[in-house]
Amino acid sequence: MKMKRIILAASLLAATLNAGEWGILPVLDDDYKSEHGFALLVGYQQPSESGVDGALAYGVEASINCPLLKVPVNYIRQKLSVSYSDNDGIKLTSIEINPYYRMPIATDLEVGVGPSLGATIVKSGSLSDTVFGYGAGADIEYDINNIYVAFEARYQLTSDVDFGSGIGGNIDNFRGMAKVGYKFK
Repeated sequence: MKMKRIILAASLLAATLNAGEWGILPVLDDDYKSEHGFALLVGYQQPSESGVDGALAYGVEASINCPLLKVPVNYIRQKLSVSYSDNDGIKLTSIEINPYYRMPIATDLEVGVGPSLGATIVKSGSLSDTVFGYGAGADIEYDINNIYVAFEARYQLTSDVDFGSGIGGNIDNFRGMAKVGYKFK
């Protein structure tokens, strides 16, 4: 059921892109502007496993206008984030890459949607495992000159944690993050 939702969201996004000029490697174009940015993140992460409490999550994010693919309408912003949370002694360090399709909705205000791929390092006491994760998210961002503030919500599905001897479980999770960052324009 979760995979169907992700496929539906991706299909809706694809349907919004009309025929136009696509481009490969826009980073090689004379008019490409990276507008690289850096942000601090803070928010809340809630595992989908029943009985496990949510926890404070925080991290950092680097972003850049996509250097690999140019879409005919709007643009794609590539984000790389590292976040950390400690849920009842289970420490999660996530590293994710998130290409978001960006759509301006007003002056200096835009929304973005897109998939995420990543890995999460899970530690509990002396036990440790690294799991693969994928999901989808959306954000809204307001630019004030080079400073930006944003809120992002995303859901991540992961492979099961396996600490060995039958110890482990599911760490699928929802995360909401507030962001404050700086964009080099």
